[in-house]
Amino acid sequence: MDLSNKVPLLQGHRRRLIVGACVIAPAAFVVLFPDVLGKRLGVSSGALELGSLLLLVGVTLWLARGARCPSCKTNLFWYGVNHRFGNWLGWLLTESTCPKCGYTASDRSEGQAG
Repeated sequence: MDLSNKVPLLQGHRRRLIVGACVIAPAAFVVLFPDVLGKRLGVSSGALELGSLLLLVGVTLWLARGARCPSCKTNLFWYGVNHRFGNWLGWLLTESTCPKCGYTASDRSEGQAG
């Protein structure tokens, strides 16, 4: 197999994944430590925690909605989070083959050529 032709499966979703991860990290921090940030900002920790929790859930659902295999529609975001704990973002950005159906991004270009 020629490794130079490997195209990440979610190549078109790279910006979505990076932006989502950059929003999830601080939102998770605020959900876990609302009192610390609430005191510094002079805001109710409950309101801060609720707002961050809503943001966290919304961005997670936004990420999950867009990260699907083009062939079998497997949700690759949830697969990565559940099976690649600690490196789910790196896996999503580099994986070139669907773990469920074996689809590769190069399959699409080969199918269009014929």
